[in-house]
Amino acid sequence: MAYQDTFLSEDKKEYISSAYTVVPINKLISAYDANEMRADELYKGDLLRVAGIVADIRSSDIAGNPYVLIKSPEIFAPVIKCVFKDSNRLLKYSEGDKITVIGICTGLTVDGLVIYFDQCEDVVMP
Repeated sequence: MAYQDTFLSEDKKEYISSAYTVVPINKLISAYDANEMRADELYKGDLLRVAGIVADIRSSDIAGNPYVLIKSPEIFAPVIKCVFKDSNRLLKYSEGDKITVIGICTGLTVDGLVIYFDQCEDVVMP
């Protein structure tokens, strides 16, 4: 379902207005697990909001970008890798915390274990 919302960013410094699609994490993971091509048709390139559990937080990946891995409480793999522009946004999280992010889905990695989200922001929904 597509939404047009204005919400307060996690740091409460800005209101963000975006058109995004809310996708339950289990639905997204199951779609990519069942058929990557069909899931790409549905989600790749779209701005999505997904909520899950923090599995890991890293200050940088191979490209130097800070990211968080988000998992489903019910499904082991794949996980969602959310790349952030601002590493300070990740300081308040720890493994096991609940998190909601909005980011651009760029598809499944070659190994099939990670769904990649770019330009992510964590959000507090009103």
